Amino acid sequence: MLDLNDGLTRRRLSNGSMISMVKSKPGVWYDDNGEVVALEVARDAGFDVAILLLEQAKQDRLKKALALVEAQFAETKAAVEAGALLDGPPDPEPEDEPEPEPEPEPEPEDEPEEEPVQAKKVDRRSEPRHRMVFAGKGLFRVKAPDGSALSDALPRAEAEAIYRQVTSARAEAA
Repeated sequence: MLDLNDGLTRRRLSNGSMISMVKSKPGVWYDDNGEVVALEVARDAGFDVAILLLEQAKQDRLKKALALVEAQFAETKAAVEAGALLDGPPDPEPEDEPEPEPEPEPEPEDEPEEEPVQAKKVDRRSEPRHRMVFAGKGLFRVKAPDGSALSDALPRAEAEAIYRQVTSARAEAA
């Protein structure tokens, strides 16, 4: 049935008649009288039949999956409402077995333990550093750690070359 509330995609055949497809139902085409037409007619009208049939199959699979999820949810909800699944299965009662005794800890030896060596962490983010700053209109400036400009506004490739020179020189100095 042709539903005019969901929006239509319409194409004209060479004989002047219109072929319509409801957007929420891809893969089903209608003529002017609201009758379903064959794939060949829709293809002749200019519809991408292969893609629209794939979309129809996808929607059908999604509807089936949603129905399955809804059914599983309804079953679980009914079980919870009946009190069957409050907190899961009850815990088994503990048997009266004695707990194993913990193993005695080894006595410390008189040798002093070596403290693990920890690497010194350096937070490079807090150090002043060179920066490449966007200057607008596709141009960039290279700035020194103190904020002064080391270059005029340059195209990106040139600014990157200067930035690499400055930062590699700084790395070699460190």
